[in-house]
Amino acid sequence: MHWSRASADDTTDASALASGPVGARTLGAVPSRSCAPSAYRLVALITTVVLLGSSLASDAAAASRTTVIRIGALLSLTGSGSSLGATTKAALAVGIEHWNHELAHRHIRVALDVVDTGLSPARAAAGFAQVARRGARVVIGPQSNSEIAAIREDADNRGVLVVSQGSATSSLAIPNDNVFRFVPTDRVEGGAIADLMRHDGINVIVPVGRDDDGNRGLLSSVRAAAETLGIAVEADTTYPAGTTEFASLVGQVGVRLSAATEAKDPSTVGVYVAGSEEVAGVLAA
Repeated sequence: MHWSRASADDTTDASALASGPVGARTLGAVPSRSCAPSAYRLVALITTVVLLGSSLASDAAAASRTTVIRIGALLSLTGSGSSLGATTKAALAVGIEHWNHELAHRHIRVALDVVDTGLSPARAAAGFAQVARRGARVVIGPQSNSEIAAIREDADNRGVLVVSQGSATSSLAIPNDNVFRFVPTDRVEGGAIADLMRHDGINVIVPVGRDDDGNRGLLSSVRAAAETLGIAVEADTTYPAGTTEFASLVGQVGVRLSAATEAKDPSTVGVYVAGSEEVAGVLAA
């Protein structure tokens, strides 16, 4: 997420979104769903899976046969979102190395089956079926909301536990399914963003976001929380997932920003951007 507050010196044209208005204060943060996953959490999860698997494998271990406990990992290792996929893979490797060392004497080995989803729901669904067929009863990832939506029903049907390190949309907070998520829902993040904007004197928000399940949910949550606080929220300006050229988008936002700052004190107008790593391209356009 990223938001910037316009100033009285703001030219309110497209270039203002690239460098930020003169004298303006800009706040930037990586979205919570794009933060590096906690290595401790992933290692703790692997510990639980391994201990359960090792107890079930006691007879095989006693017979000196190596028992393999498979863990699936649906990670975005290429394209947008690859930084989270890479850090997740590294954290999993730490946990698996530890437990393979600890359990070697019991003839138990933990194997990680990694599938690169590239944030594609279709690739996530195919990858999930692949690792499930190979015997994974726990799958780490996928990280995006659309990918979780694509595999959730299959996970329920197969009895496979899914732990997402990035999904946050409140629409996927479904009771009694097989999906668990490290990240709080977008309602928590939306409320925090609205509180921060109110604290900094923002009275009008010009929202921009990637047009996918997760970011539409986040835009909706920010809108609901902001309006509860009395902050006006303009119509959303969205761009398709996979967009790499943002000049047209920034032009649209510039028009709306200009209209908002003509009607209100520019220092009380903020631009909120909901997206992933491509937000850097939006700000540079």
